Amino acid sequence: MIYVVTALYQEAHGLIRELELKKNTAYAPFEVFDNESAGIRLVVTGVGEIAAAAATAAVCARDGADAADFLINIGCCAAANAGADRGCEIVDRGMDSGSGAANAAQIGDLYLCHKITEQATGKTFYPDILYRHPWKERELVTGMQPLQRTAAQGVLYDMEAAAVYQAGIRFFSPDRMLFLKVVSDFGVVGQERMTA
Repeated sequence: MIYVVTALYQEAHGLIRELELKKNTAYAPFEVFDNESAGIRLVVTGVGEIAAAAATAAVCARDGADAADFLINIGCCAAANAGADRGCEIVDRGMDSGSGAANAAQIGDLYLCHKITEQATGKTFYPDILYRHPWKERELVTGMQPLQRTAAQGVLYDMEAAAVYQAGIRFFSPDRMLFLKVVSDFGVVGQERMTA
């Protein structure tokens, strides 16, 4: 089984349509869509680390997910292209970390995350990328609030990936988890609000 984990229905909508997934009410109160014949189950977790961890763990535990299965977390993220440090640090300068104006992330860019840092605890997680792939790689920071525009250059920022990793590692090995993020914005300023 391939488990696809997204935070918002808006992130999942295209996958639900293209993969012909049907709503599965057996997983209530969690929003789950699947195509048993294709071996795909999509979980819409809701926003934030607690929601992401709870939904990921509950669905995987109910199914008895194991080493033969695969987890993909896909969703939107913010790109921290400029500004001073606010809890994110510039790292991995030797990789495509995005440092410098030439490597600045653009809206719509897709990245495979090779390092995930939980902002609140400082814990770092490394999904094992043991295969060739066509995507650019970048570090991802998971925080509890939407990204403020004054963050470190070169990292991506979301609100779920570290929690999905921590819940998923109970069921999947690090090489059986993939974190794909699409840049949707560059953070918020002041009282500006993010919307689905």
